[in-house]
Amino acid sequence: MLSWALVFLIMGIIDLGRYFAVQQEITHAAREAVRVYAVTQNQQQADDAFVAGTAGLTCNGPNITPMPCTAGQPVTVTGSCAFSSATPLGDWLGLSPQVASSAVMRCGG
Repeated sequence: MLSWALVFLIMGIIDLGRYFAVQQEITHAAREAVRVYAVTQNQQQADDAFVAGTAGLTCNGPNITPMPCTAGQPVTVTGSCAFSSATPLGDWLGLSPQVASSAVMRCGG
């Protein structure tokens, strides 16, 4: 009985760890994308920064609002990526199949 409990605990740790790692990766990519957009106001460069930051993940393109941004006003980049559990326990934990994050920066750097 104890061995099954240990197996389930390890499976839960694996899936939760992967989930939070993916969320952190998306957060960093959104921060880089919003920084690029706030400085350059170039959507393609911001999209490229997000894609580079989420390499290996299946993501939707980032959403940038407002576009174009006004100097001194906040601009937001929101991105989301698909997540699938590595163990059967991940579905039972209720982890979302989409992981999203956003970042905000004042336009103009």
